[in-house]
Amino acid sequence: ITLSNPNYYVNPAGDDSNAGTSSTAPFKTLSKAISTATDKSSIYVQAGYYAGTNNTVLTISKNLTIYGNGSAIFSGENSRQSGFTVATGYSVTLNGLKFINGSGNAGAVTVNANCSIINCTFTNNLKSTSTNNATGWGGAVYCIGSNNYIFNSDFYSNKAYYGGAIYNSS
Repeated sequence: ITLSNPNYYVNPAGDDSNAGTSSTAPFKTLSKAISTATDKSSIYVQAGYYAGTNNTVLTISKNLTIYGNGSAIFSGENSRQSGFTVATGYSVTLNGLKFINGSGNAGAVTVNANCSIINCTFTNNLKSTSTNNATGWGGAVYCIGSNNYIFNSDFYSNKAYYGGAIYNSS
């Protein structure tokens, strides 16, 4: 039996040469899980610290659900986006993830239409084009399109010129 929408797993101690289809043989990076996943797959991010461009500053161009257990921390290390950009035309659900110390043109997460953010935490994300100077929209979450939903999520010390925590342009 072949699953049309398999689940994938990520762990900082994993290996991107693994199949990534079990929690005992997970991928190391979220970028590997996203590139391998099929449309409508689920990705389970296990507890740990995720940084660098293979885990942050990613564009998601598939319909996916990305689950964390509340202990998966994505960090922009005060020098880059701490999360992801969801491309136009795709629906992504983020559940149980933490985004910290994002900086740059996108503080943490940029979403277009039909995305859900559930049980996530956003801390110390800065939408800025210069150090410590809040510019732009949505320090933590920038919603460009319509039908985006944010449920039971926490926002602490996020900054932007418009909408330190959330900015919705639609």
